[in-house]
Amino acid sequence: MVMFLKIALGSILLLVILGLAGWWWAKRWFRKKLGGYLAAAELMDPRCGRPARIELVVAHIAEPSVPMQQAWARFHALGFELLADLEDSGGAFVVVRSACHSHLPLALLLTEEYGESETTTVQFSLLALSTGNQLIAIGNGPEPAAKTASMQWLIEPDLQPEQAIERLQQLSAAMELRSFDLRLLQAVHERAYAARMDADIGRAPQRADIEQRARQLNRNTEPAVIDQALELSHGQWLEQIDAAVSDHYRRSSGLDAVAWERIRAHLRIVHDRLRPQDIKARFDDVEAASALVDQFAAQEYSGIRLYRQVMERLPAAQQGRLLGEVTRPLPALVFTTAGPVPEEDAPAAHARAATPHLYSATDGAGHTREGAVLARDSADAMRQLGRMGLEDSRILSENIPGAELDAAVLDPAAAKVAARAMREPILLSLLRALWGNVLIWLPPALICFFSLRAGPPYGWGDYLGFAYALAALAVLVFLIGPMLLFNQLMRARALGRWSTAQFCLGLLRLLHPPGIRKPQLVAEQCKILAARGETEAGLRLWQQHEASESPESYLTTLAAIHDAAGDHARMIATQRRQLALDPGNHLVAIDLAMSLARYQRDADGAEDLIAQAPLAGLSELAMIGYRYVRGVVASERAQHAQALRHYGEALSQARQFQGNPLMMGLIAEVNGFVALSLRALGEHGRADALWKTVLPLLEMHRSTEYLIQRYRQAS
Repeated sequence: MVMFLKIALGSILLLVILGLAGWWWAKRWFRKKLGGYLAAAELMDPRCGRPARIELVVAHIAEPSVPMQQAWARFHALGFELLADLEDSGGAFVVVRSACHSHLPLALLLTEEYGESETTTVQFSLLALSTGNQLIAIGNGPEPAAKTASMQWLIEPDLQPEQAIERLQQLSAAMELRSFDLRLLQAVHERAYAARMDADIGRAPQRADIEQRARQLNRNTEPAVIDQALELSHGQWLEQIDAAVSDHYRRSSGLDAVAWERIRAHLRIVHDRLRPQDIKARFDDVEAASALVDQFAAQEYSGIRLYRQVMERLPAAQQGRLLGEVTRPLPALVFTTAGPVPEEDAPAAHARAATPHLYSATDGAGHTREGAVLARDSADAMRQLGRMGLEDSRILSENIPGAELDAAVLDPAAAKVAARAMREPILLSLLRALWGNVLIWLPPALICFFSLRAGPPYGWGDYLGFAYALAALAVLVFLIGPMLLFNQLMRARALGRWSTAQFCLGLLRLLHPPGIRKPQLVAEQCKILAARGETEAGLRLWQQHEASESPESYLTTLAAIHDAAGDHARMIATQRRQLALDPGNHLVAIDLAMSLARYQRDADGAEDLIAQAPLAGLSELAMIGYRYVRGVVASERAQHAQALRHYGEALSQARQFQGNPLMMGLIAEVNGFVALSLRALGEHGRADALWKTVLPLLEMHRSTEYLIQRYRQAS
């Protein structure tokens, strides 16, 4: 009891100290972070703070500022008459005073904006427009200057109004000029501003620009603040590019205002200046998209090519569709996520979505690496691993509809655990899980150890320790229990222990584990019912989920239910529907080939199906089925020695997946065919000895009754 109190008081004191230290650290961190952000904001590239487009509207002001009145008085004395005070609807400029000269075909823009010191500055621009819509403008600001085929906009910071008028008249002397009204001046200024910004924003912010600005402001800045300022500038620069590209697309597409408003919030602008993290943001940081970006960035894809590789591997609902492309201010593609993908759109919209594929490979240093990649199929995964510089790559598994790997497996640590779990016994997986959660169970275990060692009578402190241990046990059950229960469910199914399987399934439903989908548990229930002879009940239960499940997932489970019931004809019919739905799915083709070879003894049909499978692109699990089919086809053609070689290769690959209880049934079935080939070769003793070891397991399943009958006939 005394020992427990000492431990408890020490723990409380430690928590108080840690709490005070954490509060002090958080306060210091917040101050440092805020100060760093303000410093970074001050160093941002000022070019990136300008809007890419402006929309001028009539200004709602009581009266202009004093600097504006002073500037206007000077121009009014030179013969300019007021048209209107305008402002940018986005708030970029406080006031733009527009005016026309009373005798000359010239227009004036007085632009008022806030400077960096929060003081108001007023800059002027004088404009002349030819009847051929050639624009010449000159003034002392604001930036940027630009020269295009239809416009020349000059900036001379020290230029005086009188000099500007004289200079503009000289530049436009050979032109026939148009007179300005408010509407024309407003439209000319908006388009001229857009052209000037297009010429200016083609260059992304550079670190050297930020460092130079820090020197100009006499700031002795840490590298981290420079990095943050560059990141802030880059974000604003991307917004400029998006606005400019959207404007060019809107004007070139001919969309009316209603259609534009419907899609403008759903646009994705993609160009080659996007970094991988920028492309992740284009997909709203969807977990699968982020993982795909990392994968293909590691394969040296970038920009538009990187975006396309990611998009083609996402579900159709997340892909979006291509609207068009523009060339200014830089080459870019315009996608939209608004509305469904049309049938006539690119084939990528109908491509198989990428799913996690567990792999084992060797890196350049010769070290074994295990993890997961998102890929459309095993061949796609193999190609990606090759581009990532990995060798001796093996795809351990691919997603089966209805039993997909959870997205959490994309985490490198989780992927490594999942890859190991497929190939190691459940006991070893359990020990790894316990070690990974050692901080949950070790402290209460020590407390209980000291309390039990001291012996009764137990005080309130001892009972608190016991309660703590029970709570820790409950957490462990929630974290590790579903893994054990699901493994036991699969094992009970493999051994034909239907009551045990039903019990484990009930506990899983009670726990609602996050890594197992509810329809997956329903599918297991349906298979158990079919295996126990209640096939129609299982089918009715699964048919209730037809609308909520994808066609691939629904048909996969439906075929498994027919298999559990021993109804091979309906199983094959369902597998044919699966293959028609997804003709390029080699895993489905191999499953159908296995059914044709085993149940209908159709060697030619089975061989035609597996002949299309790319051996270099099959997962390890698919290769087991491939070798198995090759063995059955060879035995049907009385090539039993060759069949035994294929069976041996299938069994060798199957034994590495000892973490999967269902592999026991497949191994037993393959060994049953081995016994048939041995008997056909005259080795009756070896055949009967092997048959006796697998018969108890085969007898537990309706799906293998055909094999038992064949062996009895061969005997």
